[in-house]
Amino acid sequence: MIEYMIEEACILAGGKSSRMGEDKGLKLLHGKPMIRYVIEALIPRFPRIKISAGNPEYNMFGYEVVADVIPEKGPMGGIYTALKNLSGDDLFIISCDMPYISGSSFDGLLQQKNESATVAVCDGKIQPLFGIYGKNLIPLLEAKIEQNQLGMTAFLREINATFVDINNEAGFLNINTPDDFRHIENEFKNKSEK
Repeated sequence: MIEYMIEEACILAGGKSSRMGEDKGLKLLHGKPMIRYVIEALIPRFPRIKISAGNPEYNMFGYEVVADVIPEKGPMGGIYTALKNLSGDDLFIISCDMPYISGSSFDGLLQQKNESATVAVCDGKIQPLFGIYGKNLIPLLEAKIEQNQLGMTAFLREINATFVDINNEAGFLNINTPDDFRHIENEFKNKSEK
């Protein structure tokens, strides 16, 4: 494992989960809230962990919970809020619905960190909610939010973010609907039975 280069990670759990019908991060996956798997993956690598969420139920995990500074602005609003609450210079951002994410995926990004943003790419798809973001992005994010230009992929291309190929397809599964969840539940069960 590489030395800490970043002290703090923030888990984004503020999405509406409208297609899921319930809060994704709190949904039980084999007896544990989905966010718990993400927390357990972060603990060995990041001394400080925060959760970006508007739901007070996330307080049960014992980490600081921060609500969006500017509500209803999607992932960009969550990243902006997380950076505004950051004590250091860089922050690791991860979504609450990545129960399969591996330690080597973190290390791959940390080794290629640049000054603005370094994010994962899996199977050709940019993953804005698995990346390292610098505090220096706050004014740029603020301007985009004011203009309601909330697309993270376009923003990352505009700032010349570093994109790192990570071959961990299972870690980046989109879990947005009950069907997606059933699929990942079966995958998880098959994996644990091997």
